Amino acid sequence: MFSYRLLRIARADQTPLAGFDENAWTRAAPHAGRRLADIADELIAVRRATMALVASLDEAGRKSTTIARKLRDVEALPEDEADRLLTLDEPGVIDLDTDEPAEPQLAEPPVH
Repeated sequence: MFSYRLLRIARADQTPLAGFDENAWTRAAPHAGRRLADIADELIAVRRATMALVASLDEAGRKSTTIARKLRDVEALPEDEADRLLTLDEPGVIDLDTDEPAEPQLAEPPVH
């Protein structure tokens, strides 16, 4: 379940994720008819697959996940606080909603 969610987030899928009841899933699982060793083998296989998925995520996927998380954080704020954080008064930020040409910003040379 969580690998699926990770993959959807990493691929910037904007479709809302449905919830699930892990307690209901646990009650419905046929644990009684399985050997403990088989359950352990299954958990190890799932862990390996999850780690392979995590290792396959590129830096862009990690960044888009971080950006999406930050946007959700801002969306959860009261409107006035979100507006304050999203104002475009910062130097070097270009307002894409305006028809006015952007003033070029010269970067300061790094100080060594």
